[in-house]
Amino acid sequence: MLRAFIARSAQTPLSVVLDLGEHTDLPQGSQLAALLVEHSSRFVEFVLVAGTGQHIQRVLTNFTHPAPQLRSMTLGRCTQDHVFDAFGGQMQTMRRLDLTLLDNASLVPALLQALASLESLEVLSLAIRNNVDRDFPDETSVADPLIIRLEKLREVHLLCDEHHTKLAMILAHMSLPATTTLDFQFSRLHYASLPAFSDLDLIIKQLIVNKHDAILSLDRGVDDTTSTVVRSGDGKVQLGWQGGHSGLLMGSDDCKVAFCMFPFPTLQHLTIVSDNFWHSVRNQKELTQLLIAVPTVTSLSVRGPPGLQRTVSRVLGQQALLILPNLSSLAIVDADTTPRAMRRLPMYLDIRAEFDAGLSLLELVIGPGAEVPGAVLADLEDVVDTVVVKKE
Repeated sequence: MLRAFIARSAQTPLSVVLDLGEHTDLPQGSQLAALLVEHSSRFVEFVLVAGTGQHIQRVLTNFTHPAPQLRSMTLGRCTQDHVFDAFGGQMQTMRRLDLTLLDNASLVPALLQALASLESLEVLSLAIRNNVDRDFPDETSVADPLIIRLEKLREVHLLCDEHHTKLAMILAHMSLPATTTLDFQFSRLHYASLPAFSDLDLIIKQLIVNKHDAILSLDRGVDDTTSTVVRSGDGKVQLGWQGGHSGLLMGSDDCKVAFCMFPFPTLQHLTIVSDNFWHSVRNQKELTQLLIAVPTVTSLSVRGPPGLQRTVSRVLGQQALLILPNLSSLAIVDADTTPRAMRRLPMYLDIRAEFDAGLSLLELVIGPGAEVPGAVLADLEDVVDTVVVKKE
């Protein structure tokens, strides 16, 4: 059936996704590869994933014919030799490359040399995993001080759970356009060992030094907690913290997240966004920990579901601890104007005023047809110098 479909499609470009699963029938995978390889000249996208690196490498060796139209490739758990020997090494049109490489002694120089030939590359995602067959020490330097220049590169995504020194070396030998977005991802299990990330930690801190604007993205996921640091092309820094079922912070000894992980001593303007944040005692404690490390913030903007608005209000109005002591301006976008959501906001802001940390400006951006209850608006005007209500 597959052979007939490919034959009928004639010269139509092909997007090939081979998911060989955890328990691969290796001969079957090789048979699929043999069927597809003669059509590699039509490939525009190629994805190969499997339970083990050996399965991927053995299937990949079948693809020796050039793929002159290939724009995107995703490969998991293989060596850089297998990656760049595929398709006869003819991948100059590659736009997007997503690699999970197995560690080996020549990884860094070989990868750099191969990347240098991909002049059209726009997006690079890279992770390095331990090689189950052998341990290789992290290099401390690259013999050839090659600096590669990829002028079209828009995004670089690095999964930094393992072999952070090699990732730092790769990044240090890349000359990136000023508009390139850099994305660093860490799993929660590696927060505790972050001091060992000396090389990568230095690179990240150089990206955020003297930054005055940041975006904090809060979301809940089903997997382990991850954190992301992003340098956007416009010069802003975005930090994304995704929590699993047990939350962003996993205990009192595991607080190296967000601004506690990467200090922003000059941060003044902070935006908090979320798609699925809900209010709970745990989430309130987590947000307190996230914000306590950035006392220099003077303006805060919040956009998200009602649970985020409620949690932010409670965090800012705590009686026992003043959060963001220099805050003078608060904007709530897509504000929930229901009485249940708004009734306590004046009380929380009044508590800040008692700390001599009252707001000079409160901006509520509401949707069509929404109205701020008159009594609540009057109470807000009593505790805030200027209250502005805008409709989107």
